Amino acid sequence: MRPLAIATVSLGCAKNLVDTEVFLARLAGAGALLTDDPRAADIILVNTCGFIDDAIAESVAELKRLVALGGRGRRKPVIAVGCLPQRLGPEIFERVPGLAGAVGLDDEGDLPALVARVAGGERIACAARPSGGPATADTPRLRLSPRHWAYLQASEGCDAGCSFCAIPRIRGALRSKPLRAVVREARELAASGVRELVLIAQDLTAYGEDLDGGPALPELLAALERVHGIVWIRLLYLHPRRITDELIDRIAASEKILPCLDLPFQHSEPRILRRMGRGAPAAGSAAALMARLRDRIPPLVARGTFLAGFPGETAGDFEALARFVRTAGFPRGGAFSFSPQAGTPAARFAPRPAPRVARARAARLRRLISDNARAFARARVGRTATVIVDGPSGRFLAARSFAEAPEVDPVVRLPLGSAEPGAFVAVRITGVAGLDLVGTVIEREGAPRGGGLLERRPKRRLRRARLPLPILAPVP
Repeated sequence: MRPLAIATVSLGCAKNLVDTEVFLARLAGAGALLTDDPRAADIILVNTCGFIDDAIAESVAELKRLVALGGRGRRKPVIAVGCLPQRLGPEIFERVPGLAGAVGLDDEGDLPALVARVAGGERIACAARPSGGPATADTPRLRLSPRHWAYLQASEGCDAGCSFCAIPRIRGALRSKPLRAVVREARELAASGVRELVLIAQDLTAYGEDLDGGPALPELLAALERVHGIVWIRLLYLHPRRITDELIDRIAASEKILPCLDLPFQHSEPRILRRMGRGAPAAGSAAALMARLRDRIPPLVARGTFLAGFPGETAGDFEALARFVRTAGFPRGGAFSFSPQAGTPAARFAPRPAPRVARARAARLRRLISDNARAFARARVGRTATVIVDGPSGRFLAARSFAEAPEVDPVVRLPLGSAEPGAFVAVRITGVAGLDLVGTVIEREGAPRGGGLLERRPKRRLRRARLPLPILAPVP
């Protein structure tokens, strides 16, 4: 009997992608054949997202599409994996008629055996419950990202207590990996060719709070900086309430930690932040924290995430938020409209702005961020920067500077054939294409340390620059 051929679709966040990489390695180790073509597969796995209504709708739609995908006159078994089964439990079979199985986060370790049972005609269901499994090493992994960069997960779950968030009901309470386990994973990734680590968690700034006498994020970062072969360390999701002076000093002094920070403020107004359960930012206000970060990390590029239309948000509250987004000059980020999530405290809050009002407010914030991004891109024309080359993308070579995270941000477009994937090169920015930059290689495989990751301004003055100067790299 030939091995099962399995196709996998990974939806949602970077943490989901890591989960997918881990269970793909388990399946391959159990003898399964892996394919990226659902039509060629015997069984299809979909790693789902259940964070908000839009994500649930996307996951359900993809599951229905794949359930309807026939092969040799019959339907292929489709198994939902991860967050959506964890959140919905058996209800998922009502949402997706014909679904062959549902496997939660805590059962992914048994996926090879569960897949075999589904292949034998059994239907697998899981209970709706918060994940409670320990945060173990995400190894081995069959990585889906390019060879030169990888996600590294520091912890699972979250204890932040945001009133609108369903993540603790899905992924459970905070469980940090031991520092040695995280560093060991980093060394293994570096040995496999990874040069850029993208450190992820539900809340990186909470790392170690659940470990008895355990380390905090600055200590983890210090250990990761010593991993040979890693050149860049990128941080995703830093809760503004927990950004300490020690963490700022660690980032500012580092030759590897990139000064491009993911800061999910969600809102700027203290009254709304209190209702959200997020508390005040570390410096007392959103504006004060941004000023402190810019003062102490001069080349800062900030990614902001914002939630519009939260219950109790007045027109005045929103105008203050829009003013903060505009004046703080976030060139990266996103904005979403509030949608009540079953089981969360905010689902019962009132009064609530009308859904159309919330959507319009979120759209306005996204336009402001896009305006900031265009101004930021124009201001970089004529500068030189160190970039890491990701690889061909259509008619150009895609690369990224310290200001661009993989998969979610614009890129630096280079001529095809001008550098090898995974290489660090010095480029001159010559133009803008949408939100992307256009550049030419001026030095191959430079040494991206210290000031090498910063951008040098051209000698002429850029009249088109409209962002506050602290968001731009200083002249070395």
